[in-house]
Amino acid sequence: MDWADTLRDELKNLLVETLVNLAAWNVKQRHYASAKNLYKKALDKEPYRDDIHLAFIHCLVYSGASNAALAHYLEYQIFLKKEGMEPTKTLQDYYQSLIR
Repeated sequence: MDWADTLRDELKNLLVETLVNLAAWNVKQRHYASAKNLYKKALDKEPYRDDIHLAFIHCLVYSGASNAALAHYLEYQIFLKKEGMEPTKTLQDYYQSLIR
């Protein structure tokens, strides 16, 4: 990996963390539409980050879109299954709490 690749990765990580932090701020302000868009942008860059998926699902629930939250979890679960993976226990437990 050369210096350009290293810098590109660092900048991508900085962008993702900025998007997540801004989305979390928007959730606190109850600006759910903006938060959802920011989480989606972060997930486009880091589709395997369970913590971002969990935050996105929380945002959907807070905005009253519980069905969308459940659907997102199931889509993510299928995505991971194709890779031979599964969501973290924390994400699985939250999903289970939603369907009870």
